[in-house]
Amino acid sequence: LMISFDDDLSDFRRDEPSEDIFGPPSSSSSKLASLFEDDSVAAPVESKPALKPTTSQPRPSTLFSSVVHIFVPDPATAEYTSFGRGGVALISLPDTKTLLLYTASKAVLTQLPILPSISLSVSHPYVYFTALDGKKWSIAFDNDIQLWRILAWYLLLTESTTVFDLSAGVETASIVEEGDALLVGLTSFTANGEELKLTEESDVKLRLSSRKHKHDWEKHLTGLRKGAIRMAYSSATVTLLTIKKVRRQRESDSEPRTVESSDLPKDTVSEDTVSTITVHDTVSEPATESMPDESIAPETTVPHATVLARMAKLGKPMLGLAELSTVIPPTIDTPPTVSSSHIEPASAIAIDEATVAQGPATVAQSIDPLPQQPSYADFHRVIGLEMDRLQIRLEASFSRMLQESLGPIRDQLSRLEENQERILQKLQTTP
Repeated sequence: LMISFDDDLSDFRRDEPSEDIFGPPSSSSSKLASLFEDDSVAAPVESKPALKPTTSQPRPSTLFSSVVHIFVPDPATAEYTSFGRGGVALISLPDTKTLLLYTASKAVLTQLPILPSISLSVSHPYVYFTALDGKKWSIAFDNDIQLWRILAWYLLLTESTTVFDLSAGVETASIVEEGDALLVGLTSFTANGEELKLTEESDVKLRLSSRKHKHDWEKHLTGLRKGAIRMAYSSATVTLLTIKKVRRQRESDSEPRTVESSDLPKDTVSEDTVSTITVHDTVSEPATESMPDESIAPETTVPHATVLARMAKLGKPMLGLAELSTVIPPTIDTPPTVSSSHIEPASAIAIDEATVAQGPATVAQSIDPLPQQPSYADFHRVIGLEMDRLQIRLEASFSRMLQESLGPIRDQLSRLEENQERILQKLQTTP
């Protein structure tokens, strides 16, 4: 039986001596593959169905993480005891933000969703919260920056009106009230995607008023003391407020008010003012009570006292400040002059050498009543205002002098640059 092949198989004849069937495969195997689709002895491999494309779920991102000290309440005493060191992280998903508390071995202790209904409380440096299972936790950070960041994230994510007091300030300092002048330090926190941006702003000088607020955070300043630190949320920004300086609106109001003798009726001046003089010796009534009213008024009246006080309260510069030290004329004279200047000749009392030798006791009884010493609180207030104005003028003068001194230096530098360019051009042009 003779089988005839096509011309493509003519190269595989047995009678050709040059062909070795046990040798390495020749290029003819490709021809067999084209005819029989496969020339290998391996079993055919079944084609697997293509996998359906799966939707990739977004991976959680970490907004904040830090090492903390963990505390839990003791069931017996209800006091917080140390649980050990661990970590806290703020995890962000498209739908939720979760506060994760875990141990040093990465074991999760609790998870707290960040929602407006979930509240945090702060007692520096501790942060307290209650988990969904009702268990209470407390954490403390190693530094204040980490504490500020976690609280800022909480306020930004929840847009809560909660105010965190991080420092009470100086206990002996007075409480800030309406009308006080303040110097406030500002630190703002804003969220830029998954990044928290911290900005140190320049200090702000302001006078606190309940009717008009230039900044939204001014309403949170009332009730603070010097050195107090408070964090509050307003308009997608968390602001950290620090009270650096406080100047009272009316420093004289904190002092007990005294009625000047010039404001009293003439018929009561001598009685009230004389009653303030302490008599350390048992002697008869001082001669000042029998003096007529005309002799008292010129010595006790302080010229321009009320005008100076009003100008000081208004914050205007006072004219004639030198009068404060010389406005009160000397009222202590020698005992013979005081005791006999306003007494009738018929009722004059002879002063012998023994009476004069008594010294301060006789003088204290016979001299005219000393007028009220002026309060220097207004004087200090005006001096403070003048110092502020002087500081502003000095800063402006210094800036102007600096610009004037830098002008010639800039001109010299420009001339040097021009000379340098000319020299370089000459060097390039010379062969």
